[in-house]
Amino acid sequence: MKNPFILLTILVALALQFQSCEKKDAIVTTTNGSPGVLSATATTLVLQKTSAADTAKVIRFNFTKADYGFSSVVTNVIQIDKTSDNWLSPSASTLGANVLSQGYSTADLNSLLKKLGVVAGVATPIQVRIMYSASTYIKPVYSNTIMATVTTY
Repeated sequence: MKNPFILLTILVALALQFQSCEKKDAIVTTTNGSPGVLSATATTLVLQKTSAADTAKVIRFNFTKADYGFSSVVTNVIQIDKTSDNWLSPSASTLGANVLSQGYSTADLNSLLKKLGVVAGVATPIQVRIMYSASTYIKPVYSNTIMATVTTY
């Protein structure tokens, strides 16, 4: 009587041990990431102080999602900088995970560009891009760069 019970116990223990080694999680692999495409509703703007109270968007940047080869929450950051700065200290705004558009009113864009050191009354070339980031372990990718000329007040 003892031998069949001991044999059955050993077989059950072995079966449980082999089952615990089974991996059920999916293995996720990633590519380096393919950035989305950025577009703008305007590339030349002359901002007027008389429109500062107007909340309508004078420019809107639209972009598509980046593809990392797996489903993930990707952080989208819009970066705006003077072309002469070569992305050394851009204005950066983190957008929501599913936000694929960012618009600026006259006052908002003027304020942002003044913080970048744009001189009022002078047509200044700026550049805009989207930085996509899926993880701190994966290098971010960048959209195409939109070039625009803006005159602030």
